Amino acid sequence: MKPGDSAFLFDTKSGATPSSGVEEYWDGDINWVTPEDLGKLESRYIQDTRRRITEEGYKNCGVSLVPADSLILSKRAPIGLVAILSVDATCNQGCFLLTKQNGVDERFYYYALLYLRPLLEILGRGSTFMELSADDLRSVRLPYPDVETQRLIAGYLDRETARIDALVAEKEKMLALLEEKRAALISRAVTRGLDPTAPLKPSGLDWLGDIPAHWEVWRLKYLAEVRGGLTPWAKSIRETTLSKWYISGLLMCKMAT
Repeated sequence: MKPGDSAFLFDTKSGATPSSGVEEYWDGDINWVTPEDLGKLESRYIQDTRRRITEEGYKNCGVSLVPADSLILSKRAPIGLVAILSVDATCNQGCFLLTKQNGVDERFYYYALLYLRPLLEILGRGSTFMELSADDLRSVRLPYPDVETQRLIAGYLDRETARIDALVAEKEKMLALLEEKRAALISRAVTRGLDPTAPLKPSGLDWLGDIPAHWEVWRLKYLAEVRGGLTPWAKSIRETTLSKWYISGLLMCKMAT
């Protein structure tokens, strides 16, 4: 395995944006990728984009149309989001289009660029916002095993990351169920108490339902004094006023003692 400059592994091009004021340039059939599209991906593949441009718009802004299996990388806002195109597409000026050369497996370098994102972020420059330049990207050195090894590694990572993703999804499902159980536990305790055998009575409130017969319903203002906060004026702290209000419409339960 030897390192190689990304300039020799991919043909790197920047995108552009057709004039937004010309209707004839928009709502066409050409996929036009933005960092926003990359940020909303749930997989590594781009199959569609939020906005599309027409053939006329494509010719007007001078962007390149790259084939499926090319990589797309965001160069600002934020730097380093990466995906694989599953359709022919172009992009705006917030992305790079990386067309692979011979001997390159796009899946292997998708994972490589995922790994290198912290480095790409460090390479960003700018005063208003950070942006990765084409020259800096082309100068990045990447490992370059033979293409068969690339495919073997990419296949292994596909299987293992899919297994991990499935475990994460299962854990997230379990956490959601536990959160529902937690909310139900709190709801029952504060509206029904701890004695499941206690007789109930209507609370008179649709949102509250029945409550233990020995409980009462009081307005919040009789249980606590509610105060607002204060914010000093920017010009002078002396001009600040303390806002105060009371909640009189909210009803709460009060347990009899």
